[in-house]
Amino acid sequence: MPTPSRPRLVVVAGPSGAPSGLVERVADLVDMTVATNEDELRAQLPEAEILLIWDFKTRALRDLWHLGKNVRWAHSAAAGVDALMFPALRQSEVVVTNARGVFDAPMAEYALALLLYFAKRLDVASAQQREHRWQGYLSAMLAGSTLAIVGLGSIGRALAVRARALGMRVVGVRRSGAPDPSADLIYPVDRLRQALAEADYVVIFTPLTEETRGLFGPAELAAMKRNAVLVNLGRGGIVDEAALLAALREGRIRAALDVFAQEPLPPDSPLWDAPNLLISPHVGGDDDEANNRLLDAWAENVRRYVNGEPLLNQIDKARGY
Repeated sequence: MPTPSRPRLVVVAGPSGAPSGLVERVADLVDMTVATNEDELRAQLPEAEILLIWDFKTRALRDLWHLGKNVRWAHSAAAGVDALMFPALRQSEVVVTNARGVFDAPMAEYALALLLYFAKRLDVASAQQREHRWQGYLSAMLAGSTLAIVGLGSIGRALAVRARALGMRVVGVRRSGAPDPSADLIYPVDRLRQALAEADYVVIFTPLTEETRGLFGPAELAAMKRNAVLVNLGRGGIVDEAALLAALREGRIRAALDVFAQEPLPPDSPLWDAPNLLISPHVGGDDDEANNRLLDAWAENVRRYVNGEPLLNQIDKARGY
């Protein structure tokens, strides 16, 4: 009997190539090629049945999508899939999965570190060290303060558990407004400003969709308590950066941004020099074991695909998450 052909998997990897350990995990299940640039992707896409989109920010896939007529499943190596929700893919029959769950614990820890950075005034300590200045100051306690988590999915719940363990009151904001045991109170999105008015700290985890783009504009920032802290670990397009810059310059709020409307953040962006702002380069979920967890979860889905089993972490393309 003839041997059944194995599915062709194309890794959309970008210039850095495929990560270590990827090939070994699925070598006995699929035939794999790696596209490190647009020309390679153009040549490989017509034969692809499965896509692993490692370079999840690339625009090449959008531009060449018409060549992927045999693609049945596309997996994003990120929790957010906003870059993949272009019309042709969204309207196709292609199943899209993501890395949901892989980054829950590291992103929750990263968010907690940012809250502590501001509560314990580590920015002041750092500034005084640079100035060789010894001057005492008082810090705040997280215990007894209120944390609003905008986007109470699996990452948001991971933060909520850790925040409550430190004595914080947790208010969640989610699309449905449905109760969640990880939070003390839940608001639907249309009551976002009410939630913001209660919060000493606000952390954004919501995905970027047409509904959440620009969700934090001038009115929402104005609704926040004076001197409250805004942390964005979702996507840059959720926060109006011009409005945030104005609020920071006026000293109304403090903020930490790990994501931006344009990445990398241009060297001439005024955000670099904004007061009361901590910037990090989209590394909130990047701990030293993240790739192994991501590849293990993806390899399990490859096994499921080959065996005709339901795939984990399927995206609702209509909603965009």
